[in-house]
Amino acid sequence: MTELIKLEQTKELISQLGLDRKDRTRNTVFRRAIFMNFLRKYGLTLVETGKLFNLDHSSVIHNLKTYDAQKMYEDFRAIEYFMQSDLSQLVDYQKVGELEEAKVKKFSPLEFRILGVTSMRELKKIKAEIVKGCE
Repeated sequence: MTELIKLEQTKELISQLGLDRKDRTRNTVFRRAIFMNFLRKYGLTLVETGKLFNLDHSSVIHNLKTYDAQKMYEDFRAIEYFMQSDLSQLVDYQKVGELEEAKVKKFSPLEFRILGVTSMRELKKIKAEIVKGCE
């Protein structure tokens, strides 16, 4: 899944924002948590995420756990809002689209009929046809 994220650009942005340094200031902690949460949404493992930030996987777990608790702070939400444009540039949307396309289920004609049912009578009719075909 790491192919969904442009790793070189991600490393550069992490470095530019100073998120790979040992810094516990409020802004940095918030940015790091937002960034890690974003990377996990796009399939990076804990170890891969940790390597980008020069952290252990357990530190990533801690950041992900505190992400929800930090959302209650107004300044956290503001930072998250302003980071969205930077983070969205790291995603290879063409690959995301290909992945979503591959996930689309191919329905059989019977499944399409069942999905199109608007009444119980129609569903019972289809059931009867299936039972009759199995005999």
